[in-house]
Amino acid sequence: MRIRFLRRKIFIALGCLVFLLPQVSKAQFDNKSRSEYILDILKYVYWTNEKEFSEFKIGICSPDTLLVNELNTQIAKKQVIRDKLISVFIVNGQSSALTARVLFVRSGDPFEIEALVDEAKGKHILVISEGFDFHLSMINFIFFQGHKRFEMNEDALSQGGLIIKDQLFKAQAVKTRADWQEIYRQTEKKLDAVEKTVAEQKTEIRKQNELLEEQKTKIAAQKQEMAEQEQRIAIQSQELDQLTAAALQKENEIEERIKLLIIQKAAMEKQQFQIAAQEKKILGQKDVLASLESNITEQRQQIAIQKKDLKTQLSEIQKQQLIIWLFVLIFIIFVIFAIYLRRNYVQKMKTAAVLREMNSDILVKNREITRQNEEIEKQRAQVVLQRDQITLQKKHITDSIRYAEQIQMAVFPEMAVLKRLFPASFVLFRPKDIVSGDFYWVAEYEGYKFIAAADCTGHGVPGGFMSMMGITFLNEIINHQHITSPAQILDKLRKNIVRALKQYSTESEVRDGMDITLLRYEEQTETLQFAGANNSLYLLRNGECMVYKADSMTIAISDEMNPFNGHEIKLEMGDTAYIFSDGYADQLGGSSRKKMLRKRLRAYLEEASLLNISGQRGFLGAKLTEWQGHHPQTDDVLLIGVKFNHTPTL
Repeated sequence: MRIRFLRRKIFIALGCLVFLLPQVSKAQFDNKSRSEYILDILKYVYWTNEKEFSEFKIGICSPDTLLVNELNTQIAKKQVIRDKLISVFIVNGQSSALTARVLFVRSGDPFEIEALVDEAKGKHILVISEGFDFHLSMINFIFFQGHKRFEMNEDALSQGGLIIKDQLFKAQAVKTRADWQEIYRQTEKKLDAVEKTVAEQKTEIRKQNELLEEQKTKIAAQKQEMAEQEQRIAIQSQELDQLTAAALQKENEIEERIKLLIIQKAAMEKQQFQIAAQEKKILGQKDVLASLESNITEQRQQIAIQKKDLKTQLSEIQKQQLIIWLFVLIFIIFVIFAIYLRRNYVQKMKTAAVLREMNSDILVKNREITRQNEEIEKQRAQVVLQRDQITLQKKHITDSIRYAEQIQMAVFPEMAVLKRLFPASFVLFRPKDIVSGDFYWVAEYEGYKFIAAADCTGHGVPGGFMSMMGITFLNEIINHQHITSPAQILDKLRKNIVRALKQYSTESEVRDGMDITLLRYEEQTETLQFAGANNSLYLLRNGECMVYKADSMTIAISDEMNPFNGHEIKLEMGDTAYIFSDGYADQLGGSSRKKMLRKRLRAYLEEASLLNISGQRGFLGAKLTEWQGHHPQTDDVLLIGVKFNHTPTL
């Protein structure tokens, strides 16, 4: 049942379309198509005196403000044709008509086409018409079999001082009266067929009217559903506004965090100085501990020896005491022998006193050792606490640097933007630390495509701050100050850096800056403009590497502050441009731990140029890894390659 209903709806639509075909064929061109045709024709018609004027003035020979408005809308999109401005006005009379470069007239306008064409001869005025007979105008719009066509009078164009070079454009035009008459015969034949079809469809249309009535109820229900959807959309719009406000708040928070990072950087530097002092103090305490432990070891050895001697002496005393007690029992019998024993006893008592004194000294030394052990344990606990504090501070510093990396990568252009502007390109980017002092930048403005590779002073957090400053200034120069010349952009960037870092003279304490290579690509003319500050451009053409030298100046305060020089290069099919920082060529490696140098880099680029652009990044990255070996990375590495595959336009 549903399929049958759909078939009926299709029949109704076809019937309406067939019924309206005669009216469409009579309507011919609308204002939008007229405007597009007029502006497109300007690209193919050349004036022999074109160097003598700087503006295409289009005169409309009727008070049709809608057509004028549509033309102005189309002109706003194109802006210029062959570097000439475009304007449109309504012709008030013959005198104002002669001020135009292009005149457009339709049948029914208050102007005679023959008079306009005669008046335009030798005055370099292009007459475009619509709805006139064959060869009455220079270019005349017609409508045939649903297609917009035009017929062209080459003799009238030549007499008016106009030339058409494009053969394809000529081939699309109707040139002979026979073609013109055939178009009208075909049009009449088509109209007869359409009228017959309309008659056949009228009966079917009447049958479908009842079905249309049945659909009105469903349409009303659908309208109700659409109203509910509009209400839901309104609610979603409110939610979207809330999300937009939240996004703006988030952006403000990011700005506050950037300020906080600057404060944290100063705190980090202060903490690093304190950590260095604490580490120096800990090393001194470790030396003291080592000395104390050595003394304790020696004293323990002496105590062990003394304890051994004491045990020996105590054992001897016990034996002597036993003898004394025996002598006492037999004192009466052995008096003389007792006296002798008494002498020995006195001597032994003296020895015992000495032993007691020695034992007292040992006890004092034991108490001193115990005290020293307690002091050592306190110092060890303090060292462990300081170590834990240093570890925690290091973690906080690392977390802050990681967050700085996220902010820096958010400022960098997305790879999707790079691929949209330069489809055949790659970026080899290896920061030495978490945050990089190298950065790349792309932009598009007024038909120009820009790409840059920069190397800021230092690396890590200081270099990261400089890179974010450079990207911000470049965006401001292009989008707000509307400067498009690479050399002038570098001049303005240097002024902004000097002002921002307060580099008032060459003796300034802050000498930070950046080296940069900046390219501007114009696709329409296939030209490349280049300007560089200490970083040159390498251009690979047919396997040969050509070097375009940069100016020996940096983007900072320096002894020489001359304007930067620009270079213009006419590109050829398959040219590949390479821009980079000095990190790749300065990498230490090889068997003798030497720098790679730019001579070896040029050899790598010439070898890589034999590969497609997607394989070059992997090849150059592998060569860098192979050269570096087990040596640490020397500096941030940035290398960008862009291949130009387009054929130059004529």
